[in-house]
Amino acid sequence: RELRTAPTPIPREFCKRLLDQHRTDPLEDELFAVLIETGLSIKRLHQTAGRWFLVSDNPAYLTRPLGDRDRIVGQLAWCGPHGRDHPSSGSLPYPARRSRPAS
Repeated sequence: RELRTAPTPIPREFCKRLLDQHRTDPLEDELFAVLIETGLSIKRLHQTAGRWFLVSDNPAYLTRPLGDRDRIVGQLAWCGPHGRDHPSSGSLPYPARRSRPAS
């Protein structure tokens, strides 16, 4: 039975993010920090017909193509509580990738 990787969890508000800046090649359905005209943004990448798209997990933001001027800074590797005083500081950080059985 083949194990597939689950999509990267959506980062919670006020969490620290750790980027792997050595991983800049796009991967389907993974979260990356991408430098776009308006600044640094964390987006999920999807490929359709050979073209990569920046997809927000927040439906208020539109999907758009990864442009020539956009730069992938790194893949989201970890996200965890912001600090001792944060309400979720007792929770464990979660890894960027988790395995799940193939359906």
